[in-house]
Amino acid sequence: SVLIVRYLGMEDYGQYTALYLIPILFASLGSLGFGPSIVYHIGRGNFDLRKYLYSYTLLGAILGFTIYMIFALLANYINLYIYDNRLDLNLFFISLLFIPIVIIQKYVRAILRGIYEVKLFSFLLDLAIPIIRVITVLMVIFLDLELIGIVITPVIVQGIIALYIFFYLIKVSSYSDQSRLIDFSHFIDMSKFALKSFLGTFLQKSNSTIVNIIASSLLTFSELSILSLAQKLLAIISNVSNSLLTVLMPKVSKSSLSEIVKFIPKSTSILFTFNILFLTFYLLFVEILVTFLYGPEFKDIAEISIPLGIASIFLPLCNILLLSITFTGDPIKKTYARGGGFAVNLLSLFYLYNLYGLLGLGISIALGQIVIFILSLIFFRMKFKDVNLKNLFILKIDNLIELKKALSHIFDKKR
Repeated sequence: SVLIVRYLGMEDYGQYTALYLIPILFASLGSLGFGPSIVYHIGRGNFDLRKYLYSYTLLGAILGFTIYMIFALLANYINLYIYDNRLDLNLFFISLLFIPIVIIQKYVRAILRGIYEVKLFSFLLDLAIPIIRVITVLMVIFLDLELIGIVITPVIVQGIIALYIFFYLIKVSSYSDQSRLIDFSHFIDMSKFALKSFLGTFLQKSNSTIVNIIASSLLTFSELSILSLAQKLLAIISNVSNSLLTVLMPKVSKSSLSEIVKFIPKSTSILFTFNILFLTFYLLFVEILVTFLYGPEFKDIAEISIPLGIASIFLPLCNILLLSITFTGDPIKKTYARGGGFAVNLLSLFYLYNLYGLLGLGISIALGQIVIFILSLIFFRMKFKDVNLKNLFILKIDNLIELKKALSHIFDKKR
């Protein structure tokens, strides 16, 4: 983002952000919750890898291009009523290609995660994608392709990763002379699980991306760039959480309740400690960091980072608590928790924005996340009654060594 912001400037970076709000949202929602369902059913065993690959690549393509066509037809209305004709529609059509590519990629990534190819999964997400992105951005800057080159970059990067995973799974799977697709009855079973998981995912994205879409209709592109960069800087906390979730997700689906009771509190206490330390350090130096990376015109990031930082502490903890509930067969609780947070976020958004402007949006996002956390904690306690809640947050002396190992593993992998 540093290269992109420096190259585009505040205004164009704000438009770049706005162009990808809808594609990012519907690339996630368009998968209809089948990603978690794929991981869950693979974890149960007795599956045909090649059938899963063909079935969900086909489904992803159908869903993705259907959504693309819908938004292509609605593009003029979206530009008029949401963005007041500020968007370049040709660039919007390019950004919409992100939807089918990422839906397909989410399905093949879920298969990769389900068969527990954790090292390859982490390599692709944590190393390959950033390297390909940087190389592509440098080429755009060198060729001076301006905003259009930056807009097409995510499409190229995600397309390369999707193709690689697809052909890797072809290589490691065996060919079957039977049908290339999964049985319809099995697909129905997976759809039922997916729907429950999808509702929770919908509300999670609604509590972030839809809020950003609403914000983009209220803010200038310059203000939107500040909000976007503040969220990206604080996403480092979420990236650490995602590294942990990559390992936990298949493990939870294969574990007994007694095993989950042991390793979930250990994971949350380590993560909570790291989040507090990181946020404290970040808030102390954020203004210097922002000025150095992006320039003095982005100094307002420091103010909005306070409420967004509070939200970033609770988000990873919510993800782990809801993960443990979802992959022990009760995904509907995720819907309830995120639904409550989404409601609070929407009800407070316009009121707080009218009072405090951009800072009010940050406070609204933080309030929504706190509600999700409280409900997640309640549902987790209902599911795992033997867990002492204080163990979810207090890092024991015995776990300090594990914290050091966890951080060393993450930073070594990033390096």
